[in-house]
Amino acid sequence: PWLPYVKDIETVVVDGSIPAYNGLRIHTTEELKNLKQVVQIEGDFKATYDLAAKTTTLSGQGKWPQRFVLIPEYDKLIIEDGITEFGEYVPVSCRDIVLGKDVKLTDPSQIEGYEELTVSNQNPYYSSYGNCLYTKGYNKLLVSSYRSTSVKLHPDVKVIGEGSLSN
Repeated sequence: PWLPYVKDIETVVVDGSIPAYNGLRIHTTEELKNLKQVVQIEGDFKATYDLAAKTTTLSGQGKWPQRFVLIPEYDKLIIEDGITEFGEYVPVSCRDIVLGKDVKLTDPSQIEGYEELTVSNQNPYYSSYGNCLYTKGYNKLLVSSYRSTSVKLHPDVKVIGEGSLSN
């Protein structure tokens, strides 16, 4: 029914009832040449995909819903303030990851596939330095990217966490 308006469509908003790997493939269709963003909503949580910037921004309050499956094609993932926890499905196939002030990962090794990592200075759990993830205050190295060929450790690191230098 939207085909007559195809040239006017810049944003598509879908709710959680549309399967991510089927319904959200709408951004790859040839008809939607002016599509700029796809917004996926699941309750109070939202994933906004900026197709030109290849950036996904996640927003909401609380623990990210386990069944909220994200579109896998993007370069940058921004997890905004308000998202407090991620379960098993942290997307790792992105180049840059930005963790907001409230984010706490169930398993920090879930994000080892990035190239650039930024953590909010207000995050009480983590710090980032040299594209590595540390405990707050840089005492313990938690994760280094397996895409890096070298690691520059923070001068205050005292503990190299198990598996933090994998790959």
